[in-house]
Amino acid sequence: MADGSVRLVGNLATAGRVWHRGWVSRVEKLSIAVTEDMAAELRAAVEGGDYGSVSEVVRDALRDWRLRRRIEALEIDELRRLVREGTDSGPGVDGGTVFARLRAQYGAPDRA
Repeated sequence: MADGSVRLVGNLATAGRVWHRGWVSRVEKLSIAVTEDMAAELRAAVEGGDYGSVSEVVRDALRDWRLRRRIEALEIDELRRLVREGTDSGPGVDGGTVFARLRAQYGAPDRA
């Protein structure tokens, strides 16, 4: 499959087993198609003993993806808060004016 096509790797999940943090109450089996390189990485993770099955690899990747999305949402919220704080703080000051005051007070920076 060196032509870039995708192929079926395996089914995701089995019913009613304990996973990392608690019980999986409802599990839906899915079939996925991935590139040849991704399939090789999935198999290598299982064959290397890091995971017991391809399903475990995919579930772990999905947990990481969900966490990354939550973190990104928090970062966006924080950026929005900071922008709001900046705009609420009043009018901006011209950078040239600020640097002129600093040079007058402290002198020009040394250029080494």
